[in-house]
Amino acid sequence: SVIAPFFDDAGNIAQYVSIRTDVTAMHQARQQLQAEREDLHAIVQGTHAGTWEWEVSSGRVQVNDRWAEILGYTLAELGEVTMDTWRALCHPDDLGDTNTQLERHFAGELDYFERELRMRHRDGHWVWIQSRGKVSEWASPGNPLSVSGIHLDVSDQKRLQSELAQSNRVMQSILDNIPVGLCVFDRNLKLIAKNKKFQTLLDFPDWLFERPDTTYESLIRF
Repeated sequence: SVIAPFFDDAGNIAQYVSIRTDVTAMHQARQQLQAEREDLHAIVQGTHAGTWEWEVSSGRVQVNDRWAEILGYTLAELGEVTMDTWRALCHPDDLGDTNTQLERHFAGELDYFERELRMRHRDGHWVWIQSRGKVSEWASPGNPLSVSGIHLDVSDQKRLQSELAQSNRVMQSILDNIPVGLCVFDRNLKLIAKNKKFQTLLDFPDWLFERPDTTYESLIRF
């Protein structure tokens, strides 16, 4: 509401003019934006995610405290973060595939960017990061202005996967050296494990086990 006085020739207030505008929609939009920001903050806090926003033209990257913490730094210690900072911290073997994923996203082949990559911790070891992002603003098709995303520390999951794979290799080696044919089926009679002796003893071809649904019935029918 804007109220303005009008004066007569003697300098006295003669009347007031009031202009009022309905700003309900603007206030509702502000409230909705604030609610969305609070929801986003809660999600970031709940997932313990690092966030990043890349301004493509300048190369500057804005990150939050958690992004730096994952790599053993504070924001102050990192200073100004750019794409050069990111490349320097990223494992060289992961750079190629990561850039390819980004280019495919920019070209419209992928709805979003997602990659597991290694980044160097301040202490010198490698941290496995799941990086996800999407263009948040376009200058034109194929020409992004800014890209936003998150970083999640998945080092523990990768370590467990590695340990499980090693355990499976050891178990398979044991099974393959047992001097009898051995096979294991689940409750639906789907084959879940076998050793080499089982296959060679009954002269089963390789292609029979390359299918994803090798069953007891398929072996009997063969």
